[in-house]
Amino acid sequence: MYEIGSPIFAKTAIRLDGGKEFTIIANHVSARNKYIESAQLNGKPLNKAWFKHSDIINGGTLVLEMGDQPNPHRGSEPADAPPSMSRESAAVAGVE
Repeated sequence: MYEIGSPIFAKTAIRLDGGKEFTIIANHVSARNKYIESAQLNGKPLNKAWFKHSDIINGGTLVLEMGDQPNPHRGSEPADAPPSMSRESAAVAGVE
């Protein structure tokens, strides 16, 4: 899992095997516009503050709309929180 924080670059790309690429675009990012107002992963709204490794290795685009005020609704629901690594590890081990 990767948690999304405030970017410092307007655009960055990760080149992957097979000619794939994962690109992160931070529209309007600046010292003032340091808050993520909204996000889209491969054209779909992403309200969670995290994404999976498979989202990177499959290639794609993460677009962040940046602003000067935090969005109190983005990532605020319990379902938006990243999975617990201890719960996930326990489930993989067959222990709950």
